Amino acid sequence: METRASYLLVGSFVLALLVGALGFVIWLANFQVQSDLRSYELVFKNSVTGLSEASPVRYAGVRVGEVRSVRLDPDHPEQVQVIVEVQADTPVKQDTVASMEFEGLAGGRYILLQGGSKEAAAPKVEPGRRYPRIRTRPSTISQVIEGAPDTLAAAQRVLNQVEKLVDDENLQTFSNTLKNLETVTGAVATRSADIDKLLKDASGTMENISQSTSQLAELATELRGDANTITASTNRTLVAIEGLANNLNGAVGTNAGELQRTLVEVRKAAGSIKSLSDQVNGMVAENREPLHDFTATGLYELAGLLNQMKTLVSRLNNVTAQVERDPARFLFGDSQEGYETQPTQR
Repeated sequence: METRASYLLVGSFVLALLVGALGFVIWLANFQVQSDLRSYELVFKNSVTGLSEASPVRYAGVRVGEVRSVRLDPDHPEQVQVIVEVQADTPVKQDTVASMEFEGLAGGRYILLQGGSKEAAAPKVEPGRRYPRIRTRPSTISQVIEGAPDTLAAAQRVLNQVEKLVDDENLQTFSNTLKNLETVTGAVATRSADIDKLLKDASGTMENISQSTSQLAELATELRGDANTITASTNRTLVAIEGLANNLNGAVGTNAGELQRTLVEVRKAAGSIKSLSDQVNGMVAENREPLHDFTATGLYELAGLLNQMKTLVSRLNNVTAQVERDPARFLFGDSQEGYETQPTQR
């Protein structure tokens, strides 16, 4: 009995030792596995349909872990809390961003980690939390799916507007417009020769206008030159008259008053001529653009006026010449006889 009890005790001890060793190995292996993984918390505000436990976690397309749990956030039930486990050597930083992506057209979803610069620090555990938190953002496909109702509503509004635009009444109006356009096009085609002639006539008219403009410019230059010539001639006449007046003042004493009045009248006439000449100069300089209208209505009158001015200046020159040659004859005429001397009686 004692021998059997000893064997039983030894067998139980060996069995317990084996179980303990096996448990230690399992614990050690589990510790090693746990030491090679890092857990992080993700919070999504949109739907996570298709995401489940054991869904893959990828970093830049490489699988680095899996989803450990998916549940509602106890503090914020409108949000979804996802716990992921990734390899310890995965470069998860504070600027790393997580998003949910589709794995193929008919596949499930997976977590995609992106970003993470070398200079950034690793995420830290915030007070009141068990795991570091990684920022999240909605994927492009999620944004498209969430915005699909608004897009469909906008498309429906556009289709309604298009339907109103292409109703029977508008189509009939458009058809009538096309018919009218066809009629106008046919009329233009049949009158193409007349249109060509009209265009040629218009081209010739524009050329004539251009030539007329050049001629008007030349005429304005000539008018300015004539006005300057008249002004110069008038100035010379005034100088001659002033010299004549000085001579007459010394030679004729008794008729000085009448001569002075005559000279005053001459000066007034010359001043009027000079003022008129200045006005002509100003008119030509300031009204270059409307010369076309002027040549059609007043050019001939201006030419007659200039001829009269030239005649007047010529007559003034003749008067000046007569006064210089014979002042007495100019003042008293040919009827005045000279003083006859009487012979002395002895």
